[in-house]
Amino acid sequence: MAYEQANAIIAATAALSGVVISLLGNWLLSWQKEEHERKILLRSKYEELAFLVVDSVGDYQKILIADSNQGLLKDSQPVSAQKVEALAQLYFPELMDAADGYRVSIVASRNTCARAAAAKPDVSWIDALGASPTVEQAQLVLEKAKSTLESQIQACAKTYTLP
Repeated sequence: MAYEQANAIIAATAALSGVVISLLGNWLLSWQKEEHERKILLRSKYEELAFLVVDSVGDYQKILIADSNQGLLKDSQPVSAQKVEALAQLYFPELMDAADGYRVSIVASRNTCARAAAAKPDVSWIDALGASPTVEQAQLVLEKAKSTLESQIQACAKTYTLP
Protein backbone atom coordinates (compact mmCIF):
# COMPACT_ATOMS: atom_id res chain seq x y z
CA MET A 1 0.00 0.00 0.00
CA ALA A 2 2.82 2.42 0.78
CA TYR A 3 4.26 1.52 -2.60
CA GLU A 4 1.01 2.45 -4.36
CA GLN A 5 0.80 5.73 -2.47
CA ALA A 6 4.38 6.56 -3.39
CA ASN A 7 3.61 5.85 -7.05
CA ALA A 8 0.51 8.04 -6.88
CA ILE A 9 2.46 10.85 -5.26
CA ILE A 10 5.21 10.58 -7.85
CA ALA A 11 2.68 10.54 -10.71
CA ALA A 12 0.80 13.54 -9.30
CA THR A 13 4.03 15.44 -8.73
CA ALA A 14 5.17 14.70 -12.28
CA ALA A 15 1.83 15.85 -13.70
CA LEU A 16 1.86 19.05 -11.64
CA SER A 17 5.48 19.71 -12.59
CA GLY A 18 4.56 19.30 -16.24
CA VAL A 19 1.71 21.77 -15.86
CA VAL A 20 3.93 24.29 -14.05
CA ILE A 21 6.70 23.95 -16.67
CA SER A 22 4.15 24.35 -19.46
CA LEU A 23 2.67 27.45 -17.82
CA LEU A 24 6.11 28.97 -17.27
CA GLY A 25 7.06 28.25 -20.89
CA ASN A 26 3.88 29.85 -22.19
CA TRP A 27 4.34 32.86 -19.91
CA LEU A 28 7.93 33.29 -21.10
CA LEU A 29 6.91 33.09 -24.77
CA SER A 30 4.06 35.55 -24.17
CA TRP A 31 6.38 37.95 -22.39
CA GLN A 32 8.95 37.75 -25.20
CA LYS A 33 6.26 38.38 -27.81
CA GLU A 34 4.92 41.41 -25.91
CA GLU A 35 8.45 42.78 -25.45
CA HIS A 36 9.15 42.35 -29.17
CA GLU A 37 5.88 44.11 -30.11
CA ARG A 38 6.70 46.92 -27.67
CA LYS A 39 10.12 47.39 -29.26
CA ILE A 40 8.54 47.49 -32.72
CA LEU A 41 6.04 50.11 -31.54
CA LEU A 42 8.77 52.22 -29.95
CA ARG A 43 10.91 51.96 -33.06
CA SER A 44 8.06 53.08 -35.32
CA LYS A 45 7.21 55.97 -32.98
CA TYR A 46 10.89 56.92 -32.83
CA GLU A 47 11.08 56.98 -36.62
CA GLU A 48 7.89 59.06 -36.71
CA LEU A 49 9.40 61.49 -34.20
CA ALA A 50 12.60 61.83 -36.25
CA PHE A 51 10.65 62.46 -39.46
CA LEU A 52 8.45 65.02 -37.70
CA VAL A 53 11.54 66.94 -36.62
CA VAL A 54 12.56 67.11 -40.27
CA ASP A 55 9.01 68.14 -41.27
CA SER A 56 8.91 70.79 -38.57
CA VAL A 57 11.41 72.83 -40.52
CA GLY A 58 8.39 73.62 -42.69
CA ASP A 59 6.73 75.22 -39.66
CA TYR A 60 9.54 77.73 -39.49
CA GLN A 61 9.62 78.21 -43.25
CA LYS A 62 5.94 79.19 -43.09
CA ILE A 63 6.98 81.98 -40.74
CA LEU A 64 9.59 83.24 -43.16
CA ILE A 65 7.38 83.13 -46.26
CA ALA A 66 4.34 84.71 -44.66
CA ASP A 67 3.59 87.98 -46.37
CA SER A 68 1.87 89.63 -43.43
CA ASN A 69 0.99 89.19 -39.79
CA GLN A 70 -2.37 87.76 -40.89
CA GLY A 71 -0.57 85.14 -42.96
CA LEU A 72 1.66 84.40 -40.02
CA LEU A 73 -1.21 84.02 -37.60
CA LYS A 74 -3.11 81.78 -40.02
CA ASP A 75 -0.42 79.13 -39.50
CA SER A 76 0.08 80.12 -35.90
CA GLN A 77 0.75 76.74 -34.35
CA PRO A 78 3.82 74.64 -35.18
CA VAL A 79 1.87 71.42 -35.72
CA SER A 80 4.85 69.16 -36.44
CA ALA A 81 6.74 70.44 -33.42
CA GLN A 82 3.66 69.89 -31.26
CA LYS A 83 3.47 66.29 -32.53
CA VAL A 84 7.16 65.83 -31.70
CA GLU A 85 6.48 67.07 -28.19
CA ALA A 86 3.45 64.78 -27.81
CA LEU A 87 5.40 61.72 -28.97
CA ALA A 88 8.22 62.59 -26.59
CA GLN A 89 5.79 62.98 -23.73
CA LEU A 90 4.04 59.68 -24.43
CA TYR A 91 6.92 57.43 -25.45
CA PHE A 92 10.31 59.09 -24.90
CA PRO A 93 10.43 61.09 -21.66
CA GLU A 94 14.19 61.56 -21.98
CA LEU A 95 13.52 63.73 -25.05
CA MET A 96 10.77 65.79 -23.43
CA ASP A 97 12.86 68.81 -22.43
CA ALA A 98 14.51 69.11 -25.84
CA ALA A 99 11.19 68.66 -27.68
CA ASP A 100 9.51 71.28 -25.52
CA GLY A 101 12.41 73.68 -26.01
CA TYR A 102 12.21 73.18 -29.75
CA ARG A 103 8.47 73.87 -29.91
CA VAL A 104 8.83 76.92 -27.68
CA SER A 105 11.65 78.28 -29.86
CA ILE A 106 9.49 77.96 -33.00
CA VAL A 107 6.66 79.86 -31.30
CA ALA A 108 9.12 82.48 -30.01
CA SER A 109 10.55 82.89 -33.51
CA ARG A 110 7.06 83.39 -34.91
CA ASN A 111 6.28 86.00 -32.27
CA THR A 112 9.61 87.76 -32.85
CA CYS A 113 8.93 87.92 -36.59
CA ALA A 114 5.45 89.31 -35.98
CA ARG A 115 6.81 92.01 -33.64
CA ALA A 116 9.60 92.92 -36.06
CA ALA A 117 7.16 93.31 -38.93
CA ALA A 118 4.67 95.25 -36.81
CA ALA A 119 7.42 97.63 -35.70
CA LYS A 120 8.04 98.67 -39.32
CA PRO A 121 4.64 98.74 -41.01
CA ASP A 122 5.89 100.97 -43.84
CA VAL A 123 8.53 98.39 -44.89
CA SER A 124 7.77 95.12 -46.66
CA TRP A 125 7.42 92.04 -44.49
CA ILE A 126 10.60 90.36 -45.67
CA ASP A 127 12.63 93.58 -45.40
CA ALA A 128 11.39 94.10 -41.85
CA LEU A 129 12.48 90.58 -40.91
CA GLY A 130 15.84 90.91 -42.62
CA ALA A 131 16.62 94.18 -40.87
CA SER A 132 15.81 92.91 -37.39
CA PRO A 133 18.63 91.62 -35.17
CA THR A 134 16.06 90.02 -32.87
CA VAL A 135 14.84 87.85 -35.76
CA GLU A 136 18.41 86.70 -36.37
CA GLN A 137 18.82 85.95 -32.69
CA ALA A 138 15.53 84.01 -32.66
CA GLN A 139 16.74 82.01 -35.67
CA LEU A 140 19.95 81.14 -33.83
CA VAL A 141 18.01 80.03 -30.75
CA LEU A 142 15.74 77.92 -32.95
CA GLU A 143 18.69 76.33 -34.75
CA LYS A 144 20.32 75.53 -31.40
CA ALA A 145 17.11 74.00 -30.05
CA LYS A 146 16.72 71.89 -33.21
CA SER A 147 20.35 70.81 -33.01
CA THR A 148 19.94 69.85 -29.35
CA LEU A 149 16.83 67.80 -30.13
CA GLU A 150 18.50 66.08 -33.08
CA SER A 151 21.58 65.22 -31.03
CA GLN A 152 19.42 63.73 -28.26
CA ILE A 153 17.46 61.74 -30.86
CA GLN A 154 20.78 60.49 -32.22
CA ALA A 155 22.04 59.62 -28.71
CA CYS A 156 18.92 57.60 -27.92
CA ALA A 157 18.71 55.88 -31.31
CA LYS A 158 20.46 52.70 -30.18
CA THR A 159 17.94 52.26 -27.40
CA TYR A 160 14.93 52.30 -29.72
CA THR A 161 16.16 50.55 -32.84
CA LEU A 162 16.18 46.82 -33.35
CA PRO A 163 19.47 45.02 -33.90
